[in-house]
Amino acid sequence: MADWVILGCGYTGTRLARELLADGHRVRVCARNLAKLQPLVDLGAEVHAVEASKLRSFGPAVYGMRQPYVVYSIPPV
Repeated sequence: MADWVILGCGYTGTRLARELLADGHRVRVCARNLAKLQPLVDLGAEVHAVEASKLRSFGPAVYGMRQPYVVYSIPPV
């Protein structure tokens, strides 16, 4: 299975994460509000805090993954 990083877990990102987790993929979800991601953690997702306006906050989200698929689902800042 593939590694996925979903940056921004609003409506679209959350639904994609649920589908990928159900299919057995490794999924890291990222958002500013980590409390909203708890249902995805319960399904097996890893969680990372990301602030879209701070480039350095993206590094930990992809650290240690080999060739992850990255979905950028964050509205313009």
